[in-house]
Amino acid sequence: MIIKLHRRMVAAIMLISSALILVSFSAIYAISYIRIQAEITDKLNRTERVKIETTLDDIVNLTPFFRPLVFAGPIILDKQFNTRGYFNIIADEAGKIFMLDSAAELEHESYEKAVHIILQKDKPKTVTLEGKKWRFMYETTDFSTDHQLDSTGEVYAIKFIDVTELLNYLQTLKITLMIVAACLLAILYFLSHYFASRAVQPLLISWEKQRQFIADASH
Repeated sequence: MIIKLHRRMVAAIMLISSALILVSFSAIYAISYIRIQAEITDKLNRTERVKIETTLDDIVNLTPFFRPLVFAGPIILDKQFNTRGYFNIIADEAGKIFMLDSAAELEHESYEKAVHIILQKDKPKTVTLEGKKWRFMYETTDFSTDHQLDSTGEVYAIKFIDVTELLNYLQTLKITLMIVAACLLAILYFLSHYFASRAVQPLLISWEKQRQFIADASH
């Protein structure tokens, strides 16, 4: 009976402790997740809308601030910034790129891959390019009409931001919380055994005295 009581006490302590740890750590992760998602959304909304102020005839007269590159027809404008955390693309439904405003210094194939992923029916939430993770938002634009370009179907202005560090932070946080939770549960298991044993110790002494008294009385 006392052994069963000991086990029940250990089980109760572990159940309550596990519930408290689960709720606390889940709350920590949920708050961090919401904060980071809000930060990503804010960064996407703060990214400047893709615009071209010049005509195609003015491309040759662009200042050194712009570096025009030509890849199989579409004109790509690569704007140089100190940060490498974003790029903007204007492309049509066929995946043809008309403009690229990038500080990411990715290979051209990566930009094409990004466009084709965005044009899929089932779009992923995050795009992985050259080992980095990118979040995006897009909208239709009149770029091709304004600049008399040969486009196929709708033309989209697509914004990408680098969220690698933010998502890695979330992953690291999740792993850290799991490790800490496991360590805490292990410690609590031994502590619960210790305190449960201390709690039932008077009962064991009383039981032993009662048994000794009955044995002595029977003689």
